[in-house]
Amino acid sequence: MGDVALMGLIFNDLEIDRMSNYLNVFVKETFEQNGEEKSNFTKVGVAFPHTKGEGMNLKITAGIAVSGDLVLFPPKDGEES
Repeated sequence: MGDVALMGLIFNDLEIDRMSNYLNVFVKETFEQNGEEKSNFTKVGVAFPHTKGEGMNLKITAGIAVSGDLVLFPPKDGEES
């Protein structure tokens, strides 16, 4: 089938087969508002299982500089990567 682009990320056939088990990847920014600590999450990519063995592959959207805490969440109902 060839490579497929989703949300600015390129996926090959094997990665597409594993996409049903993906997690969204967010950068967590903590800030203070009205004396209260709050968090903001910005989606920066997806993570999905390796083709062999344990672990995950992480795909970061092109052009994004990432630093700080990364947080992984399962997709919301009906959400595509």
